[in-house]
Amino acid sequence: MVMWFGFDWPSKAAVVALVTFFPMLVNSLAGLSASGHMERDLMRSYRVSSDRGTLLLDEIGDLPLSAQAALLRVLQEKEVQAVGSVRPVKVDLRVVAATHRDLAKLSGEAKFRTDLLARLSGFTFQLPPLRERQHDLGLLVAAILRKGAREGTAGISFSSEAARALLLHDWPHNVRELEKCVVGAAVLSKGGRIDLEHLPDEVRAASEGRPPPQPAEPRDEDLG
Repeated sequence: MVMWFGFDWPSKAAVVALVTFFPMLVNSLAGLSASGHMERDLMRSYRVSSDRGTLLLDEIGDLPLSAQAALLRVLQEKEVQAVGSVRPVKVDLRVVAATHRDLAKLSGEAKFRTDLLARLSGFTFQLPPLRERQHDLGLLVAAILRKGAREGTAGISFSSEAARALLLHDWPHNVRELEKCVVGAAVLSKGGRIDLEHLPDEVRAASEGRPPPQPAEPRDEDLG
């Protein structure tokens, strides 16, 4: 899901700040999981650098409640107090937020602020999962190969069996899974044609008429 909220449309070229929130990592680095100072300072830094541009918040559903409050204040007051400053700074930016989570459900569980959800919901776009967008597969694969052109993937082609396997797989992890699959297959094919044997087992399964492999059960010795 992609959500958009904006003030006046920026007159300057947009500067995109991409932020992916890892609350557990941030808390462990800060050593202050209760206060959340580091999350708030991180938010302020990105918002100031995005003034007159675009702030893209990836995985907004994972944003800690402490940082949600800071973000809400910016959207309401159109100002931030930069790190080390004693005076608020006016900002003019547009906010694009993306998440794979159900924010309405999280809001009902008091895990995402209802007022922040309402503020962000200026425009909401629901992106269907990759399994429902098979017509996009060719474009996405081509983009992935162009992205990896420096690593020698420019001349890659697919056998008909490999292409069929890509179409039949349901891609539960969406574009990230597709990218990992294509890049890995390109390496195994040594820059030539990607055949069925170069694809991960779970991708080959549907084309071979068998269920996808199940994760292995942990052994006793693995559990310590």
